[in-house]
Amino acid sequence: MEIITKHAEQTYEMPEKLTPHNVFYYSHYTKEVTGSVKTKARNFLDKGLVEWDAATKQFYVNPVEGYNTRRYSISNRNGGFECNCQGCQTKIKNGKYNPSTDDIPACSHILAVLMFLQIEEHNDLNKQGDKTW
Repeated sequence: MEIITKHAEQTYEMPEKLTPHNVFYYSHYTKEVTGSVKTKARNFLDKGLVEWDAATKQFYVNPVEGYNTRRYSISNRNGGFECNCQGCQTKIKNGKYNPSTDDIPACSHILAVLMFLQIEEHNDLNKQGDKTW
């Protein structure tokens, strides 16, 4: 396998196929993937709750049955993502998150979308036989 990155004395290898269980998002700010946000994002992926709506040009994270009833929308804002959840909106309001410039996901919904995109792109490239990703 090709080595793709090295952080904090750990080396990661890109698997042949990405899934919700082996995809990772590394934050250059925190130097790690945090537990609860990562766990929630993977849960959304495991349950197939992340979807793209071409008509509205937005991602949606559907509710987790038995946990919540709200469907969250994730929009592209000048190259970054903004979620309509309370956590993301509070961070934006308090100046702790700027969708245009911050590479740190503000919430688990945005992280789930980033992981979803990583899985889709990687697996599409592998189908095409392109291993340069």
